[in-house]
Parts: sequence; structure tokens; C-alpha cells
Amino acid sequence: MPSWSIHLSLASKLKNSLKLTDEFIIGNIMPDILIGYLIKNPSQIIDKNINHFQDGKPPIINIDKFIKKYKKELKKPIIKGYLAHLMTDKFYNEYTYKKHYLFTDGRPKVILNDGTKISALIEKPWQIKQNDFEIYGQKLINNNSIARIKEKIKNYDIIKECPLNENDLNKTITKINKISNNKKTYNKSKLRMFTEEELNKIYEECYQNIYNKLKNI
Repeated sequence: MPSWSIHLSLASKLKNSLKLTDEFIIGNIMPDILIGYLIKNPSQIIDKNINHFQDGKPPIINIDKFIKKYKKELKKPIIKGYLAHLMTDKFYNEYTYKKHYLFTDGRPKVILNDGTKISALIEKPWQIKQNDFEIYGQKLINNNSIARIKEKIKNYDIIKECPLNENDLNKTITKINKISNNKKTYNKSKLRMFTEEELNKIYEECYQNIYNKLKNI
């Protein structure tokens, strides 16, 4: 699943294109708030299968399940944001498994950007993937593509699978605004699974896919 910097950049671009409020950005990052990783000491920990609407083994995000439950509130920016997050995760996951995972005899290998294949017994593919997403996310931060949260957020407790309290919300806003200002050197030579060109392509295709969906809601 992509880094918060990728999520936030896509959310900022979608918010502007669709003329939405900051509640869209909060909704977009909401599924990750109560998993106990990026936001430290949240009010509670919610299983990822629940807040990401995942079914099956291995668990896969069920977009239709979310839409069916919240169909009467889909026009609300925070609901649209949540849907955009799930769509982003699903898009990036499916692309990665299709293009950079190789399964032989049930044993996965990861395909690097130079064609090298590494066994999951040597390195964990998800760690290579996430590291690349963090590296690429720095490019997005440096390009000022992540908006700061400036508006008052009202509907932060609307998602039953992610019941935030005010403290959770405030921590999240602080985190988002800190990320948006966290300018550092971007070093694309450290990318291992993806090339920069490939990540640019995934980003734009994901944006267009979500935009086409949300503009008709």
C-alpha cells in the first residue's frame, strides 16, 4: 500500500480537481489512523481488515462493500476521501503483484527494476516496495503537492469502521501538516523495485481512475 505522502498528494490533487473541502483529505487518510502505526497511541486499534474493508485469504479490499454500506452518504467529502483511499490501495497493490511479484511453487520472488529476481526468503518484498514508495513520496513533498489542512473538520466520526475522537483528529492534522513541510533530498537512485518513470505512470493512472469514479458520484 502506498505511503502517506503518495496518498496525501493524490488526495490534494483530487480535492482541487473535484472542488472539495479538507474533509476529503482527512477521509482519504482515515483508514490508516487507527492501525497504530503512523499515528502513535490512537484512541483505539482497529483491525486493518475492518477499516480497509478487506475480505478473503489473502485479504483483498472490497470496494463494493464500502459503497454499499455508505451509498446514502457518498456525496460527503469525507466519505469520498475514504473511498479514494481504498481505491488507491487496491490500485497500487494490484499493479505491484501483477508487475513485480513472481510466484513459483507458492514461493514468491520480487522482480526489481533492473530485472533481478529476489527470493522472499532473502528479503521481504513488502519492505522493498514500501521503501520505494517512501522515496518517491519525497519527490511529491518537494514538489509542494501536499496541501496543509486549514479548515475545520466536522464529520470525523462518521465512519463506523474508523471511529475517531478529537484527539485522533488533531494528531492526524499535525502529522499531515508536518509531512507537507518535510523537504529533504530526493534520491531516485535508491529506488529498487520501481523506476521513477514507472511510479509517475502509476500515480497518474491511479489519479485518473479515482477521478473518473468520484466525478460521477
